[in-house]
Amino acid sequence: VADLNIYRPMSGAEQLKTRKVGFEFDDERHEFEIKYDKNLIDFYNDYPQADIKIYFDATMGRATKESLSTALMPLVSGMDATDAAGLLLKFVQAFDYQTDDQQFGHEKFFFPDEMFHYQYSDCEDRSVLYAWLVKQLTGLDVIGLNYPGHMATAVRFNGDVEGNYVEYNGVRY
Repeated sequence: VADLNIYRPMSGAEQLKTRKVGFEFDDERHEFEIKYDKNLIDFYNDYPQADIKIYFDATMGRATKESLSTALMPLVSGMDATDAAGLLLKFVQAFDYQTDDQQFGHEKFFFPDEMFHYQYSDCEDRSVLYAWLVKQLTGLDVIGLNYPGHMATAVRFNGDVEGNYVEYNGVRY
């Protein structure tokens, strides 16, 4: 059985591109240019479709990781966990939505970097990027929630927070 997990960022020649992303949080507008590696996107284009867990567990390319950390870390540092998670959710929800059938004519899960290349994303793609951002920028644990026809992300906060939750392996998310 082949292991399709991507544990480390790919190394090699980079072809850097940028995407401008803007969103509002607490009545304040934030805009960033996020770099991504087009060569990595081309590699993912030929990657076989795999179980969604592969995408949730994947690492991110160097340029995208650095761009996101530089842009978002100053915003979330100093925030409590729920505010930081809320800001990151607003960031992810700023991407234009379209189903994979509408955009590609077939199902296509995105690795986190791919969100910055394609014009549209759907719930799986947003959930994967959101999970990566929350884990990397807040240190909180996350899980993917796969509903019929929908994907979401649940965050494990350190303590009780207001709102709905799911329990997984005896832990509330």
